[in-house]
Amino acid sequence: MEFIIDKEKIKSMNNIVFLYSIGGGFGNLSKKVRKKLIETYKGKVVGRIITDFFFDVVKVNKNGYIADNISYKLYSVPIGNYNFLVLYEDFQIMILEDPGLSLYFRY
Repeated sequence: MEFIIDKEKIKSMNNIVFLYSIGGGFGNLSKKVRKKLIETYKGKVVGRIITDFFFDVVKVNKNGYIADNISYKLYSVPIGNYNFLVLYEDFQIMILEDPGLSLYFRY
């Protein structure tokens, strides 16, 4: 698992609130809310989490090129006097069939 974080941007923020919700399945309400916050308030990516336990898939854009690496993205979303750090994912990690694997690697 690899964390790629812009520490300087995060250090410069005040009144940080961290929002996340991983799990529950595809299309869950918390994912929709986080996506709407990011779009409405023009959130900027300040970090990513990348792991070998993501699906073996890639995203392809409309021109047929690989569009982005698969990761959980950490967005900075400024709203009023607060800086929300929003963790947003496109899918869940798929290794639930291994009960011996720790929650750290699963989520």
